Amino acid sequence: MSSPFIPYQTKDDLNRESQFINFLSKKWKFDYKKLGDFSVFDFECSRDGKLVAFIEIKNKFESLHNYPTYICTVQDVDYGLKLTEETGLPAFLVVKWPECIGYLRLTHNNYFKRKSGQRNRNDPRDYDTMVYLIPLEEFKMIEGFEYD
Repeated sequence: MSSPFIPYQTKDDLNRESQFINFLSKKWKFDYKKLGDFSVFDFECSRDGKLVAFIEIKNKFESLHNYPTYICTVQDVDYGLKLTEETGLPAFLVVKWPECIGYLRLTHNNYFKRKSGQRNRNDPRDYDTMVYLIPLEEFKMIEGFEYD
């Protein structure tokens, strides 16, 4: 079963997302609220009822070691920066690779930019997308999480 708004987001995708954010919320001690299906970022995070951060999570099924950079849409990075500018709160990009999790506090967009895209989902929004190539060295890595 898919999300009614994101046709390529399956029940398994939503289950992985739930497991991932639950792990992060326990590790970093925050409560979370899922943002809408059409929101660029996935979650807002709070402690003691006070909003403290925003998180965009990604799941990658290829090894972290296959590429020297992480490809992320310009929209994701720039929206995170906009959230920080508007609220004064940090925005994080958190990626699950098979080997580990990497997280990055979004503080700039001075990355190499190029056109990219995918056609495997038959979604025109994915074609010819502008992306940033973020060096993996910018991510802080944590271990200790596997999907059920």
